[in-house]
Amino acid sequence: MDLELKEFLAMIRKRFWIIALIVLTVCLATAAVSLYVVKPVYSASTKLVVTNTNQYATGIVSLDLTTLTAQIKLVNTYKELITTAAIMDRVAEQHPELGLSSVQLSERVKVSTVEDSQVLTISVLNSKHENAVTIVNSVAELAKTEISKIMKADNITIVNPAKHSDNPEPVRQNLILILMMAFVASCLVSLGLVYLLEMLDDSLKNEKDIRQHLGLPVLASVNRITKKDLERYPASSSSKSRKVGEANYVGINQ
Repeated sequence: MDLELKEFLAMIRKRFWIIALIVLTVCLATAAVSLYVVKPVYSASTKLVVTNTNQYATGIVSLDLTTLTAQIKLVNTYKELITTAAIMDRVAEQHPELGLSSVQLSERVKVSTVEDSQVLTISVLNSKHENAVTIVNSVAELAKTEISKIMKADNITIVNPAKHSDNPEPVRQNLILILMMAFVASCLVSLGLVYLLEMLDDSLKNEKDIRQHLGLPVLASVNRITKKDLERYPASSSSKSRKVGEANYVGINQ
């Protein structure tokens, strides 16, 4: 059954309560889960600076373009080395209280860089603030020592290690964005359900359906009388209901 635009709008108006109920339920459930069920997540981060490798040998800081380009490439190399098993295995061994394997640590640790910058940012998300701080500081310390051994160059400096806080703030969820996504998804699902119900309904609703399915002309139709119609056009006194046995109903021969 193909629906035209007017029929589709009429279908939505007819079953609007279904759409409204589904959308309202999904949005309220999403908000409740986001606020009261999902555990808060805490973030901790630290920054590392990769300096010139020749600086330690000569004591002279070189800032020419060639040197800076080489250092930026070195930063990208260090970025990949930080999340390798050589460092994550050591973090897991030093902190068994975390209960995380090296693979799980690699999934939680994020290393990012700013374009054309010598700064590395190590960040960690965890359900406990103290664990996030412990992980990020351990990764930074081990990255400094292990990468220096691998690259034969002590050129990593920890700028600001993560610090413990008595009242840490969890990472805020974008509740508005989540609710918008839930609203759109519930609208699509409810419209699909309403359309499915309309497709499964094989009753004849109007003259068009009668002509289409039965091939018969419509001679007359009776409209549905509502309460407002009765109030607008009240029945005459002669047509009011009377009880059996009243004088008006007695025949002339009696």
